[in-house]
Amino acid sequence: MKAIWMFAPLVLLTLVVSAQTAKDIKQIEFSTSTRGSYKQVIFTPKEMMISEENRSSSKGEERQNKKLTATEWKNLCHSFGDVFIAGIPYLESPTMNRSFDGARTSTITISLKDGKTYGHSFDNENPNPKLQKLMDAITALSNGMKKE
Repeated sequence: MKAIWMFAPLVLLTLVVSAQTAKDIKQIEFSTSTRGSYKQVIFTPKEMMISEENRSSSKGEERQNKKLTATEWKNLCHSFGDVFIAGIPYLESPTMNRSFDGARTSTITISLKDGKTYGHSFDNENPNPKLQKLMDAITALSNGMKKE
């Protein structure tokens, strides 16, 4: 009986790590907003979609789509490093300025093919340091789209 309890954490760790591959991730989303503007960037294995709206402008919502290469998707998914996806909601935000309108409210949300979704909220583009490489990859891909 003791042997079962000794191996239970190993089995649990194996299950968590098995959801770490790019083929298990359905979608990666970054959204950021203030009272006057909203931006959402959605990545799927084949496409990147950006939706932006500045409520003080008469332009309304602007949308852009771009195909993602397999390499871009793989690099985006590997930018998690050693962070377990299921642990993302438990990562602390470095600052909480968004709680009094001192910063934009931003969220990274990871959706898996099994239907599970994990999110992390933070100020501006300043997530928990463990997610900074992912934030940098999101920024690089979305900024690259604007230059094209």
